[in-house]
Amino acid sequence: MGGLLAVGATSYIALMERKRADRSEEIQADTEAVRRGAAIDEAQRITGQIIDKYKALASVQTFEDMQPYDINDYRKTIDVFREQLVSLQGFAGANARLYVALGDLSNSAQLVIAGVQTLGQYRFTAMTQAGLLKSKSDELDRLR
Repeated sequence: MGGLLAVGATSYIALMERKRADRSEEIQADTEAVRRGAAIDEAQRITGQIIDKYKALASVQTFEDMQPYDINDYRKTIDVFREQLVSLQGFAGANARLYVALGDLSNSAQLVIAGVQTLGQYRFTAMTQAGLLKSKSDELDRLR
């Protein structure tokens, strides 16, 4: 009789430990989903700010319209936002797809000014970059 009770008690303990482990895994998965969602939300907020800068650059008609800024000010501001995107990669955790998507988004945000000489080229580059960033941001939303 004592042996039967010992087997029953052991089975009960094993069942409770399994439930506790399942609950712990569920909490960990929920926490990871929240972190991933927060990183995606923040990346999209930063991307929106970069897109706004590109749209502002695309809307200028003359170099005087940029005053008191110049193209290097736009580039520096965008670079600060890009660094914020890179720092978000730390929140990707074990999710390699999110890590790569955030890096890709940061690389896509770079303002390329080498070889650009006319205002029309700046405007075209800015419009193209804004469109590219919007599509990359939409792709990031699929990783939720």
